[in-house]
Amino acid sequence: MARVLAIRTSVRYYLGMATERDTFERPGCERPGCERLGCERPGCERPGFERLASAIDELANAEVSGRVGAELIELERLRARVDAQVSRRVAAFDRTLEYTLSGHRSAAAWLGERCRVASIEGHGRVRVAREMAECESTRTAWERGAIATRHVEVLARCRHAAKADAEFAVFEEVALRVAATAPPEVLAGVCVRWREALDADRQPHDLASLAEQRFDKRGLHASQTIDQMVAIDGVLDSTTGEVVQTALDIAIDQARVNDDPRSLPQLRADALGAICEHFLAHREPGTNKPHILLHVDAATMSGEGVGLCATERGTIIDAATAQRWACDAIVQRVLVDGAVPLALGRSSRTFTPGQLRAMAARDLGCRWPGCDQPPARCQGHHLEWWERDGGSTDLDNGALFCTFHHRLLHTGRYWIEFVGDPDDAHAFDVRGPSGTLVGTSRPAARDPVILTQRGSDRERVLARLVVARDALQGTAVGSDRVL
Repeated sequence: MARVLAIRTSVRYYLGMATERDTFERPGCERPGCERLGCERPGCERPGFERLASAIDELANAEVSGRVGAELIELERLRARVDAQVSRRVAAFDRTLEYTLSGHRSAAAWLGERCRVASIEGHGRVRVAREMAECESTRTAWERGAIATRHVEVLARCRHAAKADAEFAVFEEVALRVAATAPPEVLAGVCVRWREALDADRQPHDLASLAEQRFDKRGLHASQTIDQMVAIDGVLDSTTGEVVQTALDIAIDQARVNDDPRSLPQLRADALGAICEHFLAHREPGTNKPHILLHVDAATMSGEGVGLCATERGTIIDAATAQRWACDAIVQRVLVDGAVPLALGRSSRTFTPGQLRAMAARDLGCRWPGCDQPPARCQGHHLEWWERDGGSTDLDNGALFCTFHHRLLHTGRYWIEFVGDPDDAHAFDVRGPSGTLVGTSRPAARDPVILTQRGSDRERVLARLVVARDALQGTAVGSDRVL
């Protein structure tokens, strides 16, 4: 029963947040207060969207039976056409900096917060929109549904990396003929060969310069996926690549056991982790910065429930891993249930590392409404400024903000206004030019603790003890009365 109530509480909270922050707005006119399709104000009609919605409703109500291959082909073509129109509007939205009106750091950040788009996908959409604004032939083919969205993404990435717009304009027609009849993987291979030829043409006789160009292509990306994994992708120069491959091979040979059930990619992943752990464990002395900061509640650590358990970067860790890490770690308790563990008043201007850790445990990231930057990328900000307002360096007067929004607050065009909520003293509004409300910020909601079987058994034992204690106290009171 406790588990069901906890899940219901979590669902109600997130539904409330979606209503409060008005995410996923439907298109309406640009007038204040109009946030929905079909606004009745004059000049506010969006007939194209109405017809599109009606057509989708008609498809949804139609029965799916018989052979549907032709329908799938047509739907894929229509999906590409819709994606092209989305991209046109993303380009305009990005070009006009409309996202700054709500205090967002980029068009991709706005897409993530308002349209619930994954961060990596949001950045990809903006990159495609920017490139397609300069590629009329590709854009036209996309809008007609002649090529798929994936083809467009391949061409956009190729053009962006090549940095040779004139040469790409010549190659574009050839690429479109390939895209019209081949899958995106084949088009990507054609783009790679074009890039190699382009590099050779740029410096046909200077091998040293060509090597420098190849070296400049190096790069490594690490990003969190939507299912709390970490995706690593990159290109290394030949020398670094040889070092990495050699280190991985040695680490794999040392870790491999007889009848090892792990696949080769899994062995490489484990070897990379072992190499990084070895590096962190053998750094030069003189620093006490931890390898990983983990925020975990007491119930999760004891195994009696599953609640908050995430790194400072926001990656969710399972309870068993947290308990294993705790066997060989420094554990610092931080009280976040309304207590103020650290208060320095006016004796210090800067927040201490302990205060910043306490803020990280409370805020779990940037406090700007809609921002998803983790604590590792945030700074402590005096809500009542140290110099201007005489604010104190206390936990109650501090909050985490990412560098972008911290700078925005110090421009003077945006400010913080406490809402005076008796149930949440650290809730505040962020207001922008002319007092426009950007949004209301509250400390991060604690993940509800879902009791394990061990936790449920403990709760039942405690409940029985409480009943027994109350019965004994009642007997003692009755005896006193008799005496």
